[in-house]
Formats: sequence, structure tokens, C-alpha cells
Amino acid sequence: LRRVVLVDDHDGEPGTTPWSRLAAGATPADDLDALAGARTPQDRLWLFWTSGSTRAPKGAVLTQSAVTNVWNWSAMAGYRADDRVLVSRPYFYIAGNFWCLLAPMLHGAAAVVGQQFTPQEIVALCARERVTVLSGNPLLLKGVVDDPAYDSDAFRHVRFGYFGGSTVSLPDLERIRARIGFDYLLQPYGMTELEGFATSTHPDDPLEIVFGTVGRPLPGIEMRLTDPATGAPVPRGQPGELWTRGRGLVDYEGVSDADRARLFDADGWFRTGDLLRLRDDDRWEFVGRAKDLIKVGGENVTAGEIEAMLTTHPEVANAAVVPLADERRGEVPLAFVELRGGAPLDGDAMRAWCRARMAPFKVPARFVRVAPGRWRVAAVVQSAN
Repeated sequence: LRRVVLVDDHDGEPGTTPWSRLAAGATPADDLDALAGARTPQDRLWLFWTSGSTRAPKGAVLTQSAVTNVWNWSAMAGYRADDRVLVSRPYFYIAGNFWCLLAPMLHGAAAVVGQQFTPQEIVALCARERVTVLSGNPLLLKGVVDDPAYDSDAFRHVRFGYFGGSTVSLPDLERIRARIGFDYLLQPYGMTELEGFATSTHPDDPLEIVFGTVGRPLPGIEMRLTDPATGAPVPRGQPGELWTRGRGLVDYEGVSDADRARLFDADGWFRTGDLLRLRDDDRWEFVGRAKDLIKVGGENVTAGEIEAMLTTHPEVANAAVVPLADERRGEVPLAFVELRGGAPLDGDAMRAWCRARMAPFKVPARFVRVAPGRWRVAAVVQSAN
């Protein structure tokens, strides 16, 4: 931390700079073009620390060109100078920093800043600040429309929104759109290393496309799918690990040379660790994380695919799938489900429903019911009989 600026101009704190002194030394406006001209797209500008929840944090280094990516997506999405964009994510996330703060700045729009990211605060801010762009994790948006504090009048100015980060069912998404009153919704795909977003659906896409895909690549990014184990190309229609090139990450801080070599190949392709699928219409589907693969008797099963199917069950409000050790098949899927309205869990009936809709090796071997609000699970030890 190099400098602390006190905006109230109090000059009595050692080691701080009052706002008036900082403003007096600012660059004159007529020199900004010269400063901008000295920059190149390859200049390093951003450092976001990521992946700290699962392993040692890595500092993702991004360049000036990331600003172009933010402009490309936000212009396509429909940002306008008169928009009021709710900041629905912390600034230390690239989503909060780029899409909730930088994007409205690029278009001359306003950023509406909250503190708690709760349904109650979102409703209050939308009402008081006349929010026009409302984004968020879909489970957060589901919580907004289900909250006792929900007020349809609070969202009367909302034009559009975008979501990502977790799965809800199509009926839930339709309900979110109807209750908030979005003109349209977008679903992008991305990560910190990919300058935030790498693909996106389009404002003209029907809700079924927005729900089922993450759209098409943004300008300047190459994408290909490989087998996570062998690195061999994966045919269209099959899930594979996404490798990217052309935009985004230029380096990592805080990683060893061995890790860097594992993440980048000799031709500059970056291994994202995400599983995607390319459809016949050239739209991409997000499948899950490569580390979330469940090996069932030699078959690769992705937890996200099973979760997405389970959330279409009329009695399932939410679902999470994890691998469970099995002597005969190595691993089998174990499903945690939250049921609507206190319905009892009938594992046999749930399995029969799954068998009619998915391959036999994808059907969960066990089901565990989870009460609403009780999803924090430290450890589960079960055996599949």
C-alpha cells in the first residue's frame, strides 16, 4: 500500500495525503491524450489474485487490452450513458471491478454501490437509485424474487441483466425475468484469466438459448477443446477442457516455473481447467470444472450436467453432486437435493426419474436431502450399497 488519501482533507494523520494536495498535482486534462498515446495494448495494467479458495492464490496479470474487452462486451450488451448499474459483486472480483464499475465508466453511466449484497439491500437500492442494469449470481437473483421484501415496483427502471456462476432451472430463470421485469437477460462465460468474459449470449437470443448456452466468443479470442487426460482434440458435441489463446492472461505472479509450464503450452495456449461443449450452431455450453469430473467405471461424468438435469425436476429447488467412492466402479455420483415445499425425499422415485433422462452411469447412486439454508457441509462419509 503506497498511499492513503483522506477525502475530507484532514492533514493531521502521519503517512496520509489530503485530497486537495493530490488534486493539485494531478495531470492537466490537455495532457491526457499524450499520456494515452504512450500506452500500448501490451502494457501490463491489472493484477487480480484468484483461486485462493482451493489452492495457493495466483496473481493473474492482464494488459491494457482488457479495457477493449470490457468495451466490446458492454457495448454489445447495451450499456447506455443514462444507465444506473448496480454493483452486485465485490471490487476484488474481476466481475465487480470490470463489469459493475469499469463498464459503466466507459459509457458515462453511473455505478450504484452497495455493501452487503443481500436480497434486502438489492431491493432497496433498486428502488431508491432507479437501477437499470441488474446482474448477479442466479441464486442471488432467485433469492431477491423469493424474499419477503420483494417489491415489483422497486424494479420498474430495470432494463436488462446478466448472470453466471451457478445453475438454476429454466422455470426459475423465467420467473426471475418476469418478476424483475428484464427486457432481456445475458449469460456470459469467463474467468479472471480471460479478461473477465470470453463468450456471451446476445440481447436478441431467446431465453432458452440464454439458459442453455454461454453464447459465442468475443472478438480476438481463440478457443479449442481437448481431452483433459491426453490433450487430444475433442470433436464437436463432446465435452472437453477449454484452451484459449489471443486475449487475456499474459503471466502469473506467485507461481513456479513448473506450474507456469503446466498452464501454458509452447504455442501460447492457456489451459482453463473448465469443461465446455461446442454445439452445431457454434454456441458454447459450459459443462463444469475438469477437477469436478466423476470417473464412473471408466466413463467421464461431469457433476454440473447432473445438477442441471436435477434442477429441472419439479420438486427440486437446488442440487449439488459430488463423487462417492465405490468398490466396483471406482466412483459414483452422490446428489444433495433441496426439495420445494417440504416434500419428502423418495430416492427410488428420484432415480427412476433420472434413468428416463440420462445415461445409466450418470444416475446418482444416493440422494441426500438438504434443508433450505443448510448447504454448508464440512464432510460427508457415505458408502454406496
